[in-house]
Amino acid sequence: MLRISDRYIIRSFILSFAICAAALVGLFMVIDTFSNLSSIVSLWRKAGGPFYHLPWLVIKMNATRMPLIFYELGSVLTLSAAMFTVARLKKSNEITPLLASGVSIHRVLWPVFLMALAVTAAQVADMEFVIPRFGEYIYDWERVRNGASGQRRFNALVEDGYGNVMFTAQYEIKSKIQYNAQMTRYWAPAGGWPPMIILNAQEARWQQSPRPGWTYLRGTAIKYDEERNVVSQTSFENDGFFVPLEAKAARVPDYEVKTDISPSKLESEEIDILYRPTLYLIQYMREHGLRADITFDINRRIASPLSNIILLLVGLPFVLKREVKSPFLGMVLAVFITAAYFAASLICENFALEGRVLTPLTGAWAPIIIFAPVGVLLFDTVES
Repeated sequence: MLRISDRYIIRSFILSFAICAAALVGLFMVIDTFSNLSSIVSLWRKAGGPFYHLPWLVIKMNATRMPLIFYELGSVLTLSAAMFTVARLKKSNEITPLLASGVSIHRVLWPVFLMALAVTAAQVADMEFVIPRFGEYIYDWERVRNGASGQRRFNALVEDGYGNVMFTAQYEIKSKIQYNAQMTRYWAPAGGWPPMIILNAQEARWQQSPRPGWTYLRGTAIKYDEERNVVSQTSFENDGFFVPLEAKAARVPDYEVKTDISPSKLESEEIDILYRPTLYLIQYMREHGLRADITFDINRRIASPLSNIILLLVGLPFVLKREVKSPFLGMVLAVFITAAYFAASLICENFALEGRVLTPLTGAWAPIIIFAPVGVLLFDTVES
């Protein structure tokens, strides 16, 4: 049952969240736009439109990326709004009467944690439903802002007319080389579980003659029966495994792989696999085997919802100190705390994906493991 004070604090949090979102997201967009202005201008010049199309292009890019921005900045917005709210309540001496009436500080802050859970739920829904819905458009703009258009693609996933799935961690457009490449043919003509053959290779190179197609180098070809039992596993080195390019025609014989994915199709129709829903990624690894980047991303998605609560446990004790009464100081503290958290996350991610020190599982959960005990100890020191 929400008390009058609870509803008042919730309204204050929502107002603070809106102010912080307008300030931080707006600042993020301005910095991001100007840091990538040359790539945006190049795209505008290539399109050949009038000058007024340039600001429209900037607006369209930022609007398309808004779901991704919200997901990435959700934690800092939550902590900033919470600390801004508590600092403002302290400044106007609105917390003191509640404490004097016998209400503990933990009960006073309960609505703040409730709103943090609401933001967390919105972030999860954003990642699982909104970002996959607009993933193709987000990925297009990510390529533009990174200056990658016309150079390379990352985490590209393309389905061909045979029901095969082609995945490449990195594709160099100029040299037409795939790195950490994977091709899967399924038993079902339309694709889907179980797989018939999976090619895993360090590289896949495009060749035009004597026959166009992709040559997979330094990898393995794993064949399965319809019960997903391994029939054979063959290594191929520099001789490679050749996948010819052919238009979709009659049924392909068992364990023979053909594709209609040309370099131009790979360059234009792919979408970053990490923009897919979590269940899709789990099913993908069930069918194709474990990948460090996908394993890390899945575990990070599970761990990330906890970050909002943990950051509140770390940050609120600072703003509850008697000497901290400025809402803006609370916001500055929130930025520093979240910066420390995300710096630790980035370090752990690099260690995990490079296979050094941490596994993808421990790399995704390490920031939670580090900051959770600190947050609990700090919050326990708050005078109730």
